[in-house]
Amino acid sequence: MVELLINKVIGEDWWEQYTGVQEEISANYVRDQLKAFPENEKELRIVIDSPGGDVFEGVTIFNIIRDFARNNPSVKITTYIQGMAASMASIIALAANAVNQENKIIAEDNSTYMIHNAWGAVLGNENDMREAADFFAGIDSMMRNVYMRKTGKSEDDIRS
Repeated sequence: MVELLINKVIGEDWWEQYTGVQEEISANYVRDQLKAFPENEKELRIVIDSPGGDVFEGVTIFNIIRDFARNNPSVKITTYIQGMAASMASIIALAANAVNQENKIIAEDNSTYMIHNAWGAVLGNENDMREAADFFAGIDSMMRNVYMRKTGKSEDDIRS
């Protein structure tokens, strides 16, 4: 079995400027790890313990994992939430299962799974604020669709 660790901030870790420690997971890292997946291996375990991070980097990681699952249907993929799958990491946790329901998602009973609306900082005038609100609404809709497909819940349920 091969393990893919997603145990850091997704995308650029802006906390690095305060801590001096680089703690991030990039799409390139995930792509490289999955390219190196041994041809004869039949099992992949994705271990998630991440506070989330950049939505676009996260979407790319989701798509890389989903593409891997599509192209390797004989590989059993288990996503294991070891501590926290928060924010964008909660989307990434659903990638392999989105392709094949037999790809399991396991969450420890004391782990945290957190979803929320997209957020960010905006500077500018009222037009900039409206544009940003529309932008965030689009991101929220994209994330809700992923959760709705997985859970079968309505948009209103996911929104709440």
